[in-house]
Amino acid sequence: MRIRRKANKCLNCGAHISEVYNFCPKCGQENNDNNISFGLLFREFFSNYFSLDSRFGRSIKPFLISPGTLTNAFNEGKRVRFAHPVRLYLVISLIHFTVFSFIQTQENEESGSQTFIEMMDEVHADSLLAMHPDSIQYDPEEDFMLSDREFALIKKMYSENHTSKQILDSLHIEGRSFWDRMAIRRIVRLSNTTQEQINNAIIGNIPVMMFVILPLYALLLKLFYRKKGLYIQHLIHSFHIHSFAFFALTIGWLFILAFSLTEENVLFVVFLGLSIYIYFSLVRVCRQSYLMSFVKLFAMGTVYFFLLTSSIVIEAIISLIIY
Repeated sequence: MRIRRKANKCLNCGAHISEVYNFCPKCGQENNDNNISFGLLFREFFSNYFSLDSRFGRSIKPFLISPGTLTNAFNEGKRVRFAHPVRLYLVISLIHFTVFSFIQTQENEESGSQTFIEMMDEVHADSLLAMHPDSIQYDPEEDFMLSDREFALIKKMYSENHTSKQILDSLHIEGRSFWDRMAIRRIVRLSNTTQEQINNAIIGNIPVMMFVILPLYALLLKLFYRKKGLYIQHLIHSFHIHSFAFFALTIGWLFILAFSLTEENVLFVVFLGLSIYIYFSLVRVCRQSYLMSFVKLFAMGTVYFFLLTSSIVIEAIISLIIY
């Protein structure tokens, strides 16, 4: 239930009103005082969107074993009995990314804290590292952005505690294209950054990326089921499907932690279970035959795979650019 801070006087027209009113009977303004501290506003946000109440308890069974039931109930107007789709998604995704970050932290500890420049191929021999900066030459017909010698120079200068600006000055990139210069600046900056730092930067932006993908998946549903409801109804369906996806992934990560299973095997089982869940959800919500639902599931899955892959690549690039 939404938290209101009611007053006995309208903040807009000054009329005296009873605190039982949600709106002023004279001017219609909401009877709610928003002049509160940021701390209270923050606590109320978590109370509104992350609190677990009886509706979550009633939502568990249909959410897990009856795909599409929550979506149909919400779209039919039965919105008080079960958890709101957005709140359900926020809670489950928060739990998922907490567990996922914990696993990534463990993997980073096992892999060590080497920088990218330290993980370079040993093809850079000592003779290259000993070269004078003025002898470094770039051949655009043979090299892509940076030559082996230039990579070697970056590694050598970082080992001698030179700054990024000093390294860039030694590379003499002024005559190259704008995009090459921008890429080289990123490479130099990231060369002394650990794998753990980069992973954290990329993973930290994945929740935002997924929140952007949600309406795009709803658009896919709308395109494949043009006569089966409004876009907002497909968006609700998208929230429920992604909520279950994060739930299944969370269970998978926990199994990996508890039983030291390989990620490939666990993710395959999660993918298989999620595909079955989405299939029956499409049958129940969109009300088409089992065969047609299977065909559309395969087609949408293919499109979604490319959408997700492209989004991850774009998100990783943006994360590296703004890092």
